[in-house]
Amino acid sequence: NEAGYLNAHGVTCDLNVKHADDWKIQSATALFDVPQRILFAVRRFFTARARSLLPADDAALLSAQVLGERGSLPIALKDAFTRTGAAHLLATGGLQIGLLLLVLPFLWRQMGVPYRPSLLLTLGLVLAFSVFAGGRPSIDRAALTASIALIGLCIQREPDWPSALAAAAFILLFITPADLYDVGFQLSFSVVIVMAVLLPPVFSNLRGYSLARWPGRKPPLRRRVFLAVAEPVAVATAAQIGAAPMTAVWFHTLTPLGLINSLLLLPPALGAIALALPVLLWPFSPLVDALRYVLEVEKHLVTALAQPTWVVLSQRTPPPALFILVYGSIAAVAIWLNRFCQTQELAPAIQIGRTPVPRLSTAVALVGLLGAVIMGLQLSNRLPHASTGRLLVTFLDVGQGDASVIQLPNGTTILLDTGPNNHETGDDAGRRVVLPYLRSEGIQKVDAIILTHPHSDHIGGAATIINQIPVGQVIDNGQDTGSQEEIDYRNACKQRHVPDYTAALGEELHSTGTLSAEILAPTAQEAAGTPNNASVVLRLVYGRTAFLFMGDAEAPEEQDLMAAGYPLMCTVLKVGHHGSDTSTTPEFLVDAHPDVAVISVGLDNIYGHPSPEVVSRLTTSVPYVYRTDHDGAVQCISDGITVEARAMAAARTATVLSRQ
Repeated sequence: NEAGYLNAHGVTCDLNVKHADDWKIQSATALFDVPQRILFAVRRFFTARARSLLPADDAALLSAQVLGERGSLPIALKDAFTRTGAAHLLATGGLQIGLLLLVLPFLWRQMGVPYRPSLLLTLGLVLAFSVFAGGRPSIDRAALTASIALIGLCIQREPDWPSALAAAAFILLFITPADLYDVGFQLSFSVVIVMAVLLPPVFSNLRGYSLARWPGRKPPLRRRVFLAVAEPVAVATAAQIGAAPMTAVWFHTLTPLGLINSLLLLPPALGAIALALPVLLWPFSPLVDALRYVLEVEKHLVTALAQPTWVVLSQRTPPPALFILVYGSIAAVAIWLNRFCQTQELAPAIQIGRTPVPRLSTAVALVGLLGAVIMGLQLSNRLPHASTGRLLVTFLDVGQGDASVIQLPNGTTILLDTGPNNHETGDDAGRRVVLPYLRSEGIQKVDAIILTHPHSDHIGGAATIINQIPVGQVIDNGQDTGSQEEIDYRNACKQRHVPDYTAALGEELHSTGTLSAEILAPTAQEAAGTPNNASVVLRLVYGRTAFLFMGDAEAPEEQDLMAAGYPLMCTVLKVGHHGSDTSTTPEFLVDAHPDVAVISVGLDNIYGHPSPEVVSRLTTSVPYVYRTDHDGAVQCISDGITVEARAMAAARTATVLSRQ
């Protein structure tokens, strides 16, 4: 709910400008305005320096990892990090603060700064960096938690990380209570709380193992190497455990290889962050070349890891009971791990030669817990759905465009059109609406995508869908307009080896005893004409109910359908051409005689759709009329006799009995 989110954060107006230079602050009265201006001036300096020294993509990736500025990051690269489960590497937070806490004390010691002043200097730089990096929930959480720990050290108190986290959460929520419902806030604290309760006993076990395996006062090289590898793996595993439930709830995805991918991408990410400050302050040519090389390695590696469609699993929104069970299991394992380390100094020993060596019991339990969480969430996809055994058709709200998801009773999924894609703004309905909905339904594969005609508002999201989820086949109307959207989805079909067919008149896409899906248009003559009147028209019959999808068919194609004598009577009509006055003629409505009509249309669109005349015509002859601009997505569930229509945004529900 974008409007609700903005209102909760005090944003009451949304303006679009073509050039940032057209705007400047005339006056500001904030208490910390001067320090913020200085920090943001430094931020702009670093961003400009990165752009002058590095290629555009490399500079954007560095800005994302150091400054949290992802606005200029290419969408394909951002998607690659998300698909691999390594999106946290693009978020300023614990990783950057951890590096500061690692590097700054070393620098102060080398400079001879006394202990307490060094802590205060570190505290000031940590807080300054949180403002410098944009003040996002992840960086605020990390900075506040570190600051509380540093203050504790200043007054000779041992850091207690759960208490520090609780204090950080209280401060953030006191300043902005709406952050409690912010996805970033929930995800960030979920990850760090799980790490705080799981990692201490695991670290204790790992250090005990290394001490028993390689004894000695001075840590030998093998022990240091072991801990340098094992502890980051434990941290990454705990982070994946904490993130998985929240990712399933909010993003409807799971990345089973997220742990491996994160570990592979962590070294180049750390290298880029470590090189960033020296390079930006002193652009020495060998350092610039090294930074560029590290960033190129990171880009190519994440792109290769994200390539297979199976690296991301769709996850239906888990029921609350399962969500509670997952976190309850994590808490139970944390309690067991802590008791395990308290009751015995070392784990039960096994004999290796003559030296008793503790087992890596807690580390194994940590990895096993991650696997159990992922499997448990995935199994929830097999729980009965509200529409199990029935036909579910969802007309998605994609703005000024079309996208409908058809879920047949046998589990087959058909996607009819994919919404618009605005290349100027980067607003891809396939990525923003269609794919998240498919994920939320637990759909792992789309059996067929039907593209009614090659207009951007119908095919814009096709390439995204094909590239990110397995697709069985693509069916279009056979026209080739050479548009960028068409080139993109045809290239995606070739790269993913997805068959691309032309719709055949009279073809039955699916046929069983109670269900059939038949293509009624276009004819060969229509296919040679304008795209709108060459729209693929699909009639779906389930029992005594029928759905008629008209694409952007206008009056000429409607006349052809009536003249051909096709059965057009339907229970639900997807109104043609977004309710334009060029379609949905009175004669056609008499033949179709729908009980429910759905208009897919964008709010306040520049075309003036839907036509007031058509809306009046529909409301006069159709009992229930829905519009996606007012009602949001519209779901229709059929049991073969009745159809229940639900509006997602307007809380309107209607149940109609088929008249066929």
